[in-house]
Amino acid sequence: MNTLHIALGAPASGKTTLARHLAERHRAALLDIDIATEAVVRSAMKALDLSEDDRDSPRYKEIFRQPIYDCLFANAAANLPCIDVVVTGPFTSEQGDPGWLDKVQARLGVPCEIRAYYLSCDSETRLRRMRERANPRDASKLADWAGHQSRYSEGIRPKFPHQFVDTTSEGWLDQW
Repeated sequence: MNTLHIALGAPASGKTTLARHLAERHRAALLDIDIATEAVVRSAMKALDLSEDDRDSPRYKEIFRQPIYDCLFANAAANLPCIDVVVTGPFTSEQGDPGWLDKVQARLGVPCEIRAYYLSCDSETRLRRMRERANPRDASKLADWAGHQSRYSEGIRPKFPHQFVDTTSEGWLDQW
C-alpha cells in the first residue's frame, strides 16, 4: 500500500520545501498546488479580466478553490496505485474538520496510508520568506500583511491527526 503525504500550512511556511524533500526521499510523485494548476488558473484569470496573480480574493476562491483541490486529489488517486504521492497546499478551511483525512481517503477511492504534516513558523519568518521569494502572487498579502496574518492564526493546529513541523529555525529541514 502506498502513502499519500499531505504538507499543509500558511503561505511561506515551508510546504513546498518539505514536499520536495519528501518526494525525493520516498521517490514519490509531487503534486504542488502552485505547480499543478498554475498555467490553467493564470489563463482563466486573464480571460475573466482578473489579476493573474490573485490567489486571495473571494472571487478567486469562489471560482478556483474547490476545482484546484479536486484536481490535486484526482491526480493523487491516479498515481497512488503505483507510487507514493506528496500533495501540498494550504488546506486552510479543512484544518478545522477532525474527519478531513477520512474524507480524503473516501474521495481517493484507493487504499493508502495518509500522513499529514502541518508546517508553521513565526510571523516574522513567513514575512521574510515571502519578501525573499518575490512571487507576484504574494503582492496582495504583503500589501495587507495584518489582514493576511489574521487568516492564519499562529498556534492553532489542525483538528485531524498530523505531524507538527516548526520551520522557524534555519536547519529545520535537517530533521527530515
